Amino acid sequence: MNVPPVISEVPKRPSLFPLWWALAVNVLAFLLTVQFYWVPSGTPIRPMGWAMFVFILAFAGLAAIPMLAPALKMRPRLKWPWVVFILAIMPYPLTQLMFRHAERVCHFIVEP
Repeated sequence: MNVPPVISEVPKRPSLFPLWWALAVNVLAFLLTVQFYWVPSGTPIRPMGWAMFVFILAFAGLAAIPMLAPALKMRPRLKWPWVVFILAIMPYPLTQLMFRHAERVCHFIVEP
């Protein structure tokens, strides 16, 4: 009687895609906002396009949260999903802090 060999299952690692997604969104938000540090002093600006892209990036960052479900189901004690959760909600606060800091440092005027 032929018995097939026993093949043990290799434990699967959860995908790190949500981590890379959240990092990429935060890097894009940073790169989009760093432009305000080069605005000359006293220049009136109206950053409507920037606000739209920040809004889109904020929602793109939130997309990483549902992607965490398989990782938390496979290994609930992992620490990196919590880092992803924090990074997923950070694009909007990061850009707002950077924008306000650039406004104080560079003294440009934000028009209504």
